[in-house]
Amino acid sequence: MKLLLPLPHANLHPLARLRAWHRVLLAALAGVLAAAVLPLALWEARLLAGWLAGTLGYLVVVWWGMGRLDAARTRLRASSFDPGSAALYALIVAISWVSLGGVLLVTDAARTLSGPARWTHIGLALATLAATWLLMQTVFALRYARRYYREDAHGLLFPGEAAPSYLDFAYFSAVIGMTSQVSDVAIASAAMRRLALLHGLVSFGFNLMVLALTLNLVASALG
Repeated sequence: MKLLLPLPHANLHPLARLRAWHRVLLAALAGVLAAAVLPLALWEARLLAGWLAGTLGYLVVVWWGMGRLDAARTRLRASSFDPGSAALYALIVAISWVSLGGVLLVTDAARTLSGPARWTHIGLALATLAATWLLMQTVFALRYARRYYREDAHGLLFPGEAAPSYLDFAYFSAVIGMTSQVSDVAIASAAMRRLALLHGLVSFGFNLMVLALTLNLVASALG
């Protein structure tokens, strides 16, 4: 029964006490509501709007709660037992790739529209690309934090003497997501290096797809 309840750490922000599957359920609820309510002409756009709403909801829940945690509270949160989190993170990354197919469908379907409806669908596709990229970096930031404080006995060497908070892991994740390489944060363990390698490969392929889809969207807007 304890696994069904939020983490029992009263000194954490209420949103930071949510378990991984709590956040996914809240995001899924936001996505279903958006897909059902928004007055979009295309069914592909409704699905994509649902994904966008769920993604934004997930990002808000994560960073509103965890982005304000200091290093001590980050250690407490990241080292807490959170069953199923690894599988949920893998599922989110997989669905993020699938969402690119939805962007392509909406882009192609928007060519049959004109005026504000066409621009609305193109804007939806662009917003989805940006939000999905942020989601992927967030998922890997959470994995880095968990591995640093729970599974791997650190494994990253941050500049300075202060222990890292979630925002530091977000910085590290974003750098790899943008460049597929590390900057001033050194990797000091094989397990963390494998995670960073996976992150770099996934992000590189994802960035190529985003670039291709963005060019397709620009062509649709001008065509």
